[in-house]
Amino acid sequence: MAASADLQQAVLNRLVAAAVADDRVKACWTEAATAAGCFPPFAGAIDLHLATSDPLFDALAAGHAAFLAAGAPVMSHRDADAPVFARACEAELEGGQRVTLTIERLSLVPKRPRAHFVMLVDKIGQVRYVMDTSGRK
Repeated sequence: MAASADLQQAVLNRLVAAAVADDRVKACWTEAATAAGCFPPFAGAIDLHLATSDPLFDALAAGHAAFLAAGAPVMSHRDADAPVFARACEAELEGGQRVTLTIERLSLVPKRPRAHFVMLVDKIGQVRYVMDTSGRK
């Protein structure tokens, strides 16, 4: 279990570094049904969310495979169900690490209820304050 958590943390660290380096990304967070689920060891896939301004959304969404490759080489990926006006994909990276990547429009982030999240990057400094946590049970 520790080795898996270490691999997950390494992948997450590389994806966060990519989010910091990408000017299109305004915020980056993990999300889960429980608070503990936002941290390694993740029970399943790393549930990573990116937010970008509306004009940059299509470009970031189109380049999602390149973004994922910053975490580790992508072995497979497929589009996944996503909230309205968002894009999501599920990927398996080299080493068997799984990532669910959801790209959201920054203007709509406050309108989607969430259970728990851990803000990893907030370039604006305000995103964490507008997130709706009414999805908690």
